[in-house]
Amino acid sequence: MESKGEVQILHFRTTGEFVTNHSRNLFIEGDVINAMKTLVEGLVDFPENMAVEVISGRKALVGTNEFNYVDDNTTEIHGIPLSFENMWSILAVQYLDSMSSANMFKARIIELAPRMNAMGAMYRTSKYESVYNDYEKNCFYSLISDRTNYRHYTEKLKGLSDNLTCLGKLLNKGFSDLPLDMMEQYDIGVKRDYTCSRSGEKFEYYLNADDAHYKEDIKTLREIKSEEERFDELREFVDAQIKIDDKLKEPIKPNDILDMNVSGWLAPNGDWYGLDGHIGNNLHIQLANAIHEAGLIEMPDKNSCNFDFQLLKTGWIKVHKHNIYFEGNRYKLIASKEQFEKLYVYGQHLTPPILNLGYRHTTISAVIVREIGSEAFNLYFDL
Repeated sequence: MESKGEVQILHFRTTGEFVTNHSRNLFIEGDVINAMKTLVEGLVDFPENMAVEVISGRKALVGTNEFNYVDDNTTEIHGIPLSFENMWSILAVQYLDSMSSANMFKARIIELAPRMNAMGAMYRTSKYESVYNDYEKNCFYSLISDRTNYRHYTEKLKGLSDNLTCLGKLLNKGFSDLPLDMMEQYDIGVKRDYTCSRSGEKFEYYLNADDAHYKEDIKTLREIKSEEERFDELREFVDAQIKIDDKLKEPIKPNDILDMNVSGWLAPNGDWYGLDGHIGNNLHIQLANAIHEAGLIEMPDKNSCNFDFQLLKTGWIKVHKHNIYFEGNRYKLIASKEQFEKLYVYGQHLTPPILNLGYRHTTISAVIVREIGSEAFNLYFDL
């Protein structure tokens, strides 16, 4: 570094302890590639097999700038074993979980595509005009949301895949060695056959965005469908709304959570109010309105007509298939024992038996939902 014509020379020292700990910390974070690079590429001519010994705690580097390779007996860091086999298992679970999530969001994207294209003026009846508009809006927002999640999980999946490949070479393992029961649990390899047509101005605009992989996924499944096929989705949607109208003519009452409704609200006392239909039917909003009209809740904000939001503010849990949303933590509320018990029972009957908590869709097994405790449960919903 030059300063007023003078050259200032800075001297750096690196200790073997720092290099050892840095490589191990990268390893327990799941970054096997950079843990190895720190040693193999960061040090001159450092053999790969010796790097494995350092990371796994059997050997260590000591000294300053020039290092000695000495015996060590460090078995874990921060409670995580320094074992390549252990890390293989950890990354395998994360990989399969991310693959399942990415496949789920990809299927949702492809599923929503024909719904966007099913919009047709012939179904814009005066009775269902507002519901129809909500359907179109919700489908489009859901498409955007699911695509964002899909990209997130595919990027995460690539990183995990690279680290598993690196680790597999060191352990003489491949992806075929991943536990079969894990692959079955996460439905790996199951393909869903969805197709979509080219029509739909909003969808086509979004399709032409910057994600080449996303465009290719849709392109390979696209076909021009007959008029009959194109409007099947919307017919089902309108039929569902007719059934909802009929059900909500009478004051709403709790039903059995094992009815496995598409969407529902879980009250703090454990009562379940469920409804079936399409995402465009605004199931949670219609349920919240019906709950309010039945006088089942005292609304904290008398000036608000957003009953969906008011339910969340008073500790109700919103459920949509595997997805669980709870905002009581924002208002110093905790989920009740009755809610935990109902979620546990509900989750056992899902396929697979997992729950996605919060807007991050953090996946947990339904088996442990009633064991994690209210404080830990709340943490899943902090954004």
